[in-house]
Amino acid sequence: MLQSLVNHTDEVSGLDWNDDGTMLSTGDGSGKLIIWDATTWIPQKTFMMQGSVNDVHWNNAGDRLAACSSDGEISIWDAASWSYIQNLSSDGYGAESITWSPDDASLAVSSVDDRIRIWDMTSWTILENLETESTPTAVQWSPDDSYIASSKAGGIHVWNTTDWNTIDSEKLSQQTQVGALAIHPDSDRIATCNPDNTNDIVIWTKNLAPILDPIQDQLTMEDQLFEMTVGADDSDQLTFSDDSELVDIDPVTGEIAFVPTNDDVGDHIVNITVSDGKGGFDNASFNLSVINVDDPPVAVPGWRYGADF
Repeated sequence: MLQSLVNHTDEVSGLDWNDDGTMLSTGDGSGKLIIWDATTWIPQKTFMMQGSVNDVHWNNAGDRLAACSSDGEISIWDAASWSYIQNLSSDGYGAESITWSPDDASLAVSSVDDRIRIWDMTSWTILENLETESTPTAVQWSPDDSYIASSKAGGIHVWNTTDWNTIDSEKLSQQTQVGALAIHPDSDRIATCNPDNTNDIVIWTKNLAPILDPIQDQLTMEDQLFEMTVGADDSDQLTFSDDSELVDIDPVTGEIAFVPTNDDVGDHIVNITVSDGKGGFDNASFNLSVINVDDPPVAVPGWRYGADF
């Protein structure tokens, strides 16, 4: 053991390192928040919040510290002067967990009114109010800024940060309760644990969109069978489709087979889409050229070819 810190008189309920590891912030049930020097282990600053400190987090730049408490208080401090930058509120509802966006432009705060509020860190206004099915005791922002994840009774919620719609929420339900979650640095996996069962740890894998194999432009001739197969890289069951009136693609195999006629001669843009049924898709286009074939002359009744008038 390197060090034992004993300045707290109540249960420590939140702690976090700053970006370079030189300071550690800890908060307890009495509302006390202590900033420790990680070399001397001497408290550099102590704050008192009105309610118990439920969570505390440094921003990614290391110049701001945010903490939330059981009475709904959310405080932001400047790390250079330790002055208050802003006090936010969860409308009197206890704030459970906080997380910064990767660019530090936003702060997500979960609260006991079954909501997650997304705050703008410049205007100090609420950008989004996300409703949950139960109190989200944990919330994290993905490192790639594509989603945020929160705990819920029976699983997790995942929101797309582009439009704030939920992602596969009905599929993310396997545990009776999620107490904590951790997002992988690559943002492609989420680990969760059940506080009622120490052996219940689940790793969730992010659904990756299928990727179509490269499709080259195609050339064929009228009245001849044209065949090709479109492929895609994905382990899920895929569905292929196209928007062309010229060809029809088999939705399961990706096979295209047809015999073009003289009416099809020319260039055609064919758009192909593949979907995994879970919100992931890819599309691509290729040019299909149908070449005219000189047809033999066709006799017209009443005419004699090669005869004089």
